[in-house]
Amino acid sequence: MMKDHIHKTLFLSYAPEDDSWRQKLERHLSELKRQGRVTIWHNRLLPPGSNQIQETDAHFNQASIILLLISDDFLASDSCCAEMQQALARQQAGKAQVIPLLLRPVEWKQTPIGHLHPLPIDGNPITLWNDVDDGCIEDCRI
Repeated sequence: MMKDHIHKTLFLSYAPEDDSWRQKLERHLSELKRQGRVTIWHNRLLPPGSNQIQETDAHFNQASIILLLISDDFLASDSCCAEMQQALARQQAGKAQVIPLLLRPVEWKQTPIGHLHPLPIDGNPITLWNDVDDGCIEDCRI
């Protein structure tokens, strides 16, 4: 018997410097997208001429999972940290699940998301894995 899968809407929050990691993650999630199991949104999907704030807020507020791609660039960005705070408020209200995805080594435990269980499950950033693709594959098991 085939197990029914619940559709998840993912919002990817990341620093512009980490766009290559966002692309890699999205490639690893492509089969789940094809199967209709996930919808992914990030700011690179903004249509030209659209109201960036309204469009981003609409997708952010529809997301069932907010994936924070954590790096030193993410934590150094005021806009990323503001988005992180908004994500935590949505989680506190029971409207979304927030998952930190550790891209690169950075001191994140002392941040507002330090209490959350991250991906990869072992807590080691993807860049420290011998095979980065293995880290991405593990992270796709959201």
